[in-house]
Amino acid sequence: MKKLLTGVVLCLPLLVNAAWQADQSNSTIHFLSTKKQHIVEVHSFDRFTANVADNGDVSIKIDLTSVNTAIPIRNERMQKFLFETTQFSSATLTAKVEPSVLKQLGVGQTIKQTVVAQLSIHGETQAVSVDVSVTGLQNGGALVQSVKPLLIDARQFGMTAGVDKLKELAGLPSIGYVVPVTFSLNLAQ
Repeated sequence: MKKLLTGVVLCLPLLVNAAWQADQSNSTIHFLSTKKQHIVEVHSFDRFTANVADNGDVSIKIDLTSVNTAIPIRNERMQKFLFETTQFSSATLTAKVEPSVLKQLGVGQTIKQTVVAQLSIHGETQAVSVDVSVTGLQNGGALVQSVKPLLIDARQFGMTAGVDKLKELAGLPSIGYVVPVTFSLNLAQ
């Protein structure tokens, strides 16, 4: 869920009229899970795309089968019981931004913006507000980062049964339903 999370190239209507894409080798989407009330773990997604079209359409698509918790059995369980990837293989975030907003973004210059987006996970779509920071890079690209975590609540996306199943399988007294998602997207034309 994160991803989704993820996400969030939202404010990426970058410079002039050109399509932008995230460089996956220099971009990340992370989420945190909390178990036993106080144990927090960091996870990520290894495969995702993030694009901003010439007209300001933003699209982020996360391959939920690429969830990476550093524990293979947990990855498999999250895919099967939480995300149900045989039916819902991806999470998407879409938004519309004004393409001219960042035309004058210079190297090292940063702007902050809040973007309202549509997040779709597990067959459910919710409006989310994402706070981002966009910084112009020396290579002509832009770095888009979360200003604060995007909080994804499993209860809003019909995923409580999946969280409960993970809790049962792991023999845990609790797993939190709310997951903070952060991202750092390195965009280039």
